Formats: sequence, structure tokens, C-alpha cells
Amino acid sequence: MLNAIFYSGLYAIFNVTGAALIKSELKNRSLTNMKDYLDLLLTVKVIAGFIIIFLSALIFFKALSLQKFSIVVPIANGLNFCITLAVGYFFFSEKLSVLSILGLLFIITGVLIVGLSNQN
Repeated sequence: MLNAIFYSGLYAIFNVTGAALIKSELKNRSLTNMKDYLDLLLTVKVIAGFIIIFLSALIFFKALSLQKFSIVVPIANGLNFCITLAVGYFFFSEKLSVLSILGLLFIITGVLIVGLSNQN
């Protein structure tokens, strides 16, 4: 079980890192036509972001190979959300509302409950 949680966490870290790279390249860009999209797709940050997201998928496959689908997917998605909130707050200066923090606490609790209840 711990291996599946480890790989789910690694998946979330890679996934959010790739998305953050792409988001950072979107600053001050307007995507209004096909040329804008093609110019964006050919930047180093976006290509690196896609590669990292692809690697996250491979890591996710490993997590799925170790544990039941009904366990891995909720844990991976919960960790992905938690890391996304942290990256948004620390790197993109996004505000966290009381509801966001409450939701984060519920997700962490849920991940712990799912992980601990399926250790057998």
C-alpha cells in the first residue's frame, strides 16, 4: 500500500510541475488564433511541461499496477489537488479561501482514511 501512495504522490508532483511550467509560459500571452497556440507549443517550457506530464502518466501506471483502481485514483487525485493548491499559492500568488483550506483538510483526511482502511 505504501508503494502505491508513494507513486501516487510522485505522479501528483510531476503532473503539477508540468502544468505549472505550462502555466508560467502563459503569463502575458493571448491565445486568440492558431498561430498563438503553435507559438506556445514550440516553447521550451511547454515542451518540458508536456514531457513531465507524460512521465507523470507513466508513474501513475506504476501506482495502478500496485493497488486497486478504487484506491489509487482517489489518492492520486487528492494528492494532485493538494499539491496544486500549494503551487498556486506559493508560485502564482493565488489566494486560498477558507473553503479551499477546509476542502484541503477534507481531502487529506480522505486520503488518510482510504490509505489506512485498505492496508490489509
